[in-house]
Amino acid sequence: MLIVKNFRITLFLFICLSLPSHSVAKLNWCPQFTNHIKNFEEKMYHREISEELYSLLSKTPYDDVNAQKIKEEFFSLEKLRRKQKWQRAIDLSLLVLGLPAYAPLLVFTAVGVKLESKGPIFFLQPRVGKDGQIFRIWKFRSMKVEDSQVAGGLKESTKEQDPRITGAFGRFIRRWKLDELPQLINVVKGEMSFVGPRPRVTKEIEELTEKFPAFSWRVIQKPGLTSISTTVVEWKFNSPEQNLKKLKLDLAATQDYSTKEYFNALAMTVWHIFKGKGSR
Repeated sequence: MLIVKNFRITLFLFICLSLPSHSVAKLNWCPQFTNHIKNFEEKMYHREISEELYSLLSKTPYDDVNAQKIKEEFFSLEKLRRKQKWQRAIDLSLLVLGLPAYAPLLVFTAVGVKLESKGPIFFLQPRVGKDGQIFRIWKFRSMKVEDSQVAGGLKESTKEQDPRITGAFGRFIRRWKLDELPQLINVVKGEMSFVGPRPRVTKEIEELTEKFPAFSWRVIQKPGLTSISTTVVEWKFNSPEQNLKKLKLDLAATQDYSTKEYFNALAMTVWHIFKGKGSR
């Protein structure tokens, strides 16, 4: 029954991705789906790890020798390994099933980027992955070449009319998250999943770990294109409180993972993109 339900959610996602922009409003004709997303979002917002565990993680760095005991006791390493295998299988399945939807979008965006400004089509940036491993994340370039190079080592928030953005097409692909599509390459390589904590740059990790020592534990899970935490927490100003909330939600998702949450995170992401928020 759960497989059938998850398949329906996945099918809905692919239909959404293939809709022309003027048809987005038709999504409001799905009150049952809307209510499901809102109810799930509300439920996830209030789910966090216990204060006892958070306090323990704050005192024990992820790479500490004592971290192994915490992983086994609170995160169930065997369950975590099974989860990672199943998630990898689902990731690869979605890559194959979604190819008819991804391919036209990839070609369309690549051509648009090349026509709008001089420079490379892709922008690669070092990010921190699972277990602290550094990898290069792929994006369609939406910023001017000189500004992309400056931002190469630092993730900076951008405004809608930010002068660093290449132009109208750059704003368009950022608005609809098309600039994130090349991260499918990272998924193919196994560096990312469709669902997992959003990967951060090294400097950001260091700064946030100073404020919240438990932040070092965020790398226990493979990063993803989207996650529950990024869809349920407003991030406009990316305040310390919001980062702490995201951290606790990410750790809770790692501790108590389910396939249902995986598909619901994808559904919430598509829904928020069409609502003008997107996944951060």
